[in-house]
Amino acid sequence: MNEFCLVIENKEPTLTSIQSVLTRAGILMHCVRTNREALDFMEQDPFRVSMIIMSTNLPDSDTTDFLKSLKEMGSLPHIILLAIYPDPRLVIEWMKAGASDLVSVPFHEVELSLAVQQGLERYSLIENLNREIERTSQESIKTRIDIFKQHLHNRSHHAA
Repeated sequence: MNEFCLVIENKEPTLTSIQSVLTRAGILMHCVRTNREALDFMEQDPFRVSMIIMSTNLPDSDTTDFLKSLKEMGSLPHIILLAIYPDPRLVIEWMKAGASDLVSVPFHEVELSLAVQQGLERYSLIENLNREIERTSQESIKTRIDIFKQHLHNRSHHAA
């Protein structure tokens, strides 16, 4: 799997720390400063991104609205939110809207690194399950078609 992370952060020191963690992990990334830029990027290829790391303190839009927009696109990357002293009610709202994890700011790079590693493992498991479900569904359809063809073949021989 080619891990690709979209980073949405408008504060340079935090962005530098995120880039450091992702670079050490060998993860490709694209960095933007606003949710609007992130949505524009996601609209180009919504399934390229396996992870999003984003600040919950961006001036251009509400975190919950952004998460709901991602769901509407059909994109379900692993989403790590970065929050400064978050209200527990907001955290629940964000998780219901599609967030996967929360890291408090300021964070230690090891903390973010662990969240990234665990997130990519979960994302990979989900992707593998989805591929297996797709493969199994295709095999099931093929089997049903083969049975139907055999049934038609048998009927045509009985009719003759």
